Amino acid sequence: MSAVHTIDWKTIGVITPIFTAIIVAAVWISGKIFQFGKISQRIEALDSAIEKDIKPSLSKITARIDDLYKLQASNTVTESRSPRQLNAKGEKILEESGIKAIVDENYDRILKKVNSHKPENAYRAEQCVIKAVTELGKDSKLKEKIEAGSFNTGSQPYIVLLVGAIYVRDKIFEDIGMKPEEIDKHTPAE
Repeated sequence: MSAVHTIDWKTIGVITPIFTAIIVAAVWISGKIFQFGKISQRIEALDSAIEKDIKPSLSKITARIDDLYKLQASNTVTESRSPRQLNAKGEKILEESGIKAIVDENYDRILKKVNSHKPENAYRAEQCVIKAVTELGKDSKLKEKIEAGSFNTGSQPYIVLLVGAIYVRDKIFEDIGMKPEEIDKHTPAE
């Protein structure tokens, strides 16, 4: 009997540390799983915040920086007076890029687009002209020509399109009963 008792205690002595190790490991693993759950929740909260708050803010900032860059770049092809007129570089782009022909060929389309916005003043009309000409760059039939003209003049496509818009603006204004000199009478807030 004593041999059986000794074997039982020896077995228990071996099993107890193994069992204890398993329990400790299980507790440790469950703690890590709980921590992972908290981390996962935090990641989901951050992801939600990025989608709701950060991405829209970054989009606005990026759009504003892009607008400022384009404004600065546009000053390289126009004179610094109002209403804007093409300078020598702008005139060269107008002639060498092919935008003059593109705008002339699409004049009715541009005029129709400007009229559809029903601009109340000359400032808004100029913005509508720029937008209408810029939209020509989205036309698959014209995009390649505009990009080729851009490449040939070493200018960005939006600069080529702006040159085209400034070129055609005065003619559009005549057709809608406005004058370029009236642009200064209206600020962007009006």
